[in-house]
Amino acid sequence: MSLRSSLGRDDGSAGLVALAAAGLVFLVAIGTHYEVLSYWFTGSDTLTLIEKSRMRTPAEAWQVFSSPLMYGTNFSIVVALFYRPVANLSYAVDFALWGLDPFGYHLTDLLLHAAAAVGTFAFVRRIGKDTLVAFGAGCLLAIHPITAEVVPTPARRHDVLATIFVLGSVLLFVRATRADRSRSRLRRWGLIGGSVLAYLLAVGAKEIGILAPPLVGAWFLLVAYDRDYGIGRTLWRGVKITIPYTVVTLAYLWWRIEVLGGLGGYRGGPWKVSEPLLAIASKYVLSLVYPVDLAYWLWGMQVELVPGGFYAFLAGAFCLVAYALWRVEGYRDVLASDRGRLAAMSIAWLVILGAVFVRFGRYSLRSGYVALVPTGALLSLVLVSTGRELAGRVGTGSDDAVVAGDGGDAEERTNPEKASTGESSVERRTIGFDLGTIAVFCLVVVLVGSLVWVSPFVYSYDDWERAGEVASEGLPAAASAYEESDVPPRAVIAIAGIPRRPGSPGVAAPRPQARTIAYFYANTIASWIRLTQPDSKVATYVGGRLVPLGEKPVDVNATIRQTVDRRHYRIRLRYPLENATNETSGA
Repeated sequence: MSLRSSLGRDDGSAGLVALAAAGLVFLVAIGTHYEVLSYWFTGSDTLTLIEKSRMRTPAEAWQVFSSPLMYGTNFSIVVALFYRPVANLSYAVDFALWGLDPFGYHLTDLLLHAAAAVGTFAFVRRIGKDTLVAFGAGCLLAIHPITAEVVPTPARRHDVLATIFVLGSVLLFVRATRADRSRSRLRRWGLIGGSVLAYLLAVGAKEIGILAPPLVGAWFLLVAYDRDYGIGRTLWRGVKITIPYTVVTLAYLWWRIEVLGGLGGYRGGPWKVSEPLLAIASKYVLSLVYPVDLAYWLWGMQVELVPGGFYAFLAGAFCLVAYALWRVEGYRDVLASDRGRLAAMSIAWLVILGAVFVRFGRYSLRSGYVALVPTGALLSLVLVSTGRELAGRVGTGSDDAVVAGDGGDAEERTNPEKASTGESSVERRTIGFDLGTIAVFCLVVVLVGSLVWVSPFVYSYDDWERAGEVASEGLPAAASAYEESDVPPRAVIAIAGIPRRPGSPGVAAPRPQARTIAYFYANTIASWIRLTQPDSKVATYVGGRLVPLGEKPVDVNATIRQTVDRRHYRIRLRYPLENATNETSGA
């Protein structure tokens, strides 16, 4: 068997090739973000999540599973009410294994990201039956620039966990529908039960896990369409399959309401901001294909794409869809094909996610992680399919040869007059390509090439490393000041001199960089003190203006004293004047 056939349509002899491809996807994911293993704790909520997820006693374990995310903190009191026990469990396991060694937490995040990439490979290969397409999809998820917003900080592993379990839920259901009919019905329902369990774990990791049942439904409709079920049979089987997912959803919602006192979500105020539909849609789509403004980075020319340029993007996408439809001769044949079903599932995934973001009223870059699965699948599918088509036509020199597999001899047999003159189909067809196919291929090459060029695999996204360095200096300094003082265990402490969060560069930035960097905050200091001083029950709040930091190494000095009214205490963080960006901030 040739390498090309092994990487293409799969048969039983391609198992080793698929295993090797999955291993390469895993290595690409590890190689893209391996540097996070040297980072300190990053993200303002990481230490609070670790503190509130500890399960040292049965009482603590029950509290974690029966309380909102980061219960008892300003986040749950003021900002938002979320219920994510599966994510909490991951922090509890890390704490049991690693204590307060940041290496272990980053190792978990790195392995989870690699698992998501391999899961994407398995999902695309299972549906599309094409190892090369699956390899491309897994690699695109592994290296996409959006991963620089998620993988380097343990506080954002919720999105990775939800992605893994959604993939698991859909994959198990696909296996159930494609199981050999000679096998027992119990096995098929066992796979469906596993799919339901994976769905429950997905919503337990993050609310976006609700994506799993609609995707299961989309696959069922594709199967019913392929097998030509009647309306009655489709409805009856659909109801039977829907029941377990519905029961689990209702049970989850009931318990969530019991824990949160409602459905939860962001509270009022600045955190609950609804953006216009067009702004959400444009940010969502463009973050997947144009996450870095290349024009601004290369030439200093800002191209405003959100939301104005979204109209042009929609027009271009419409033209591509219209071209694809024009090429389709039989819709049933397309939906019945492996690649057609892969395209349909990927589009359904993107559309359902977009509807969730619109309903939610906002879109953040880290939430786009779960959308990298269908994005990688579609880009890889189009790139591989058009590339093979063009390669085949180069080899034969004729459109007819690709379609009929007959080369120029077919026309010579049917047109002896032309054959007698020595004019063959190869000689007559000087242009052996479909210009539309070339255009689509070139467009996807540009998109994929640009994503690779600005990916963490190629470009160093070191902003989170800087955040870790700042935290590794500031938090121990504050804890030392607290330890050396006679502050009572339940003191309320104001924190002055907290580093200002770096300004988000938006779409336009002078270099590829993470756009949602967060330094430590007042609650981070409180969690660190309580984690390192077990008897401490301190509470903290921001007690002064934030300090903008420069790029030089940070050396933090911390002092503590009582406030004027002697009711609270104040920890003041000071930085060298050459590090702070203005003298009064460093003083």
